[in-house]
Amino acid sequence: MKKRGFIGPLGDDIPSIFPIVLGIVIFMGTIVYANGAYNARNADLHLRKTALELSYMATEKGTLSTQDFRDLCDKSFKPYASHAGTNFAIVFKRHCSKIDLFNKNPFYSNYSGNAGLCTNAAFKSPLINSTPSMTPDVGTAIADEVKDAVVLNYPIAVNCPEENSATLGLGVINVIVWQK
Repeated sequence: MKKRGFIGPLGDDIPSIFPIVLGIVIFMGTIVYANGAYNARNADLHLRKTALELSYMATEKGTLSTQDFRDLCDKSFKPYASHAGTNFAIVFKRHCSKIDLFNKNPFYSNYSGNAGLCTNAAFKSPLINSTPSMTPDVGTAIADEVKDAVVLNYPIAVNCPEENSATLGLGVINVIVWQK
């Protein structure tokens, strides 16, 4: 007499092994995905925290001269960014010409030419590397060359029309931070 349907103890369990293995693979994939999302969020928060700290250092007094900017660059910005493990560029612009705030964006208007660039990174663009003849588009050129950067813009009071003037005018600080 032939008995059908019984293949043995191992043969009966093989069909039930596939859903178990599939469930384990889906579970592990979910854990890996959640860990990646968690790490990406933490990296973004680290960049934002570094950018906010650098911008706080730059705008702490509310007014800034070119010499103060150079001193902050060497003594504060570069050590903090290297300790945080990030690259940064801080662009300082002086807008001392009269600006019509209602019809013109002061962040992209002509500036008086006294600007500063503080960075710990090397760039490919000759526009960025030529610090003495900076143009208003340096911040845009840095942001175009760097991907996944945090960019913050802040107004600041600067001495206008000359560096040693007693009157204050509009200046802009652009803080750009990205992962090394």
